Amino acid sequence: MVQLQHSGGKSTVYAHLSRMDVRKGQRIEQGQRIGAVGATGWATGPHLHFEFRVNGQFQDPLKVARAAESIRIDAAAKPQFMQKAAVAQRQLAAAESMTAFRGDAE
Repeated sequence: MVQLQHSGGKSTVYAHLSRMDVRKGQRIEQGQRIGAVGATGWATGPHLHFEFRVNGQFQDPLKVARAAESIRIDAAAKPQFMQKAAVAQRQLAAAESMTAFRGDAE
């Protein structure tokens, strides 16, 4: 499990990693890889367990993200952002179809 401390009493937790690429106390940068998705513990398949906490209390990540201040993308960086977003959307669509397929098979 990797727990990252953020400002304002916020922390994020990432579990079921097959590999951890950071050490306790290490300072990391945005975009830095912290580990690889895995299927440890009682997990039935590879996935990422993600938690968002404020002052140690669990929070709904979607509600926190919606309430967060948005960051403007510089016009010069927008094409690269859109390309990466398209890749992520294709991966999510593929994952959804895999989930539907597995659900139909059971």
